[in-house]
Amino acid sequence: MTELQPESEGTPMSQDRARPKTTRRTFVDWLMGTSAGGLLLAILYPVGRYIVPPPSSESAALSVTLSFKPDDVAPNSATIFKF
Repeated sequence: MTELQPESEGTPMSQDRARPKTTRRTFVDWLMGTSAGGLLLAILYPVGRYIVPPPSSESAALSVTLSFKPDDVAPNSATIFKF
């Protein structure tokens, strides 16, 4: 059987529960937990940015007026123009 330890008579029980004692082990556990969370966030954020496309608007132009005629473009070539 385990023997019960008598409570110290000068210290109220509420003071012991109010603030847990911070030890080296609890600090290292906290540090490892936050580091793992940061690593997970650093991996998932770029993946999420890649999967979700950025908002883009469609062109407002309903028609385009070209500065050249389609016959002016040689076969198997291209010409760049603005919308």
